Amino acid sequence: MLSQPNTVSIEYVRGMLSGARARGTRCDDWLWRAGIPPGLLDEKKARVTAEQYLTLLQCLAGETDEGLGFFSRPLRRGTFSMLVRSVLTSATLDVAIGRSNRLVHYHAARVLSRPPVSA
Repeated sequence: MLSQPNTVSIEYVRGMLSGARARGTRCDDWLWRAGIPPGLLDEKKARVTAEQYLTLLQCLAGETDEGLGFFSRPLRRGTFSMLVRSVLTSATLDVAIGRSNRLVHYHAARVLSRPPVSA
């Protein structure tokens, strides 16, 4: 018996693209590279393979930023890697959650903070 491929709801694809789309970025090229026809975004019950989803994520993170356009400024490359490495070396779940929270808050503060506007 053949196993069914792992699939992801199109809602997750829409969510992944929402940051870039909110900035007015056209996402069709990324979708095509991932093997996802752009019209599929309009189908409520559509699904994509896990491979297509991961390919799209790699396209977005590689060409936009690791924050996928959700922050006011791009997250530097390596932020996600640093987060994963700090969590993987944690002795307990409590330590892992604490480290990830500190790192996310640190980067969010750096990304979201803006210099004061002079009068």
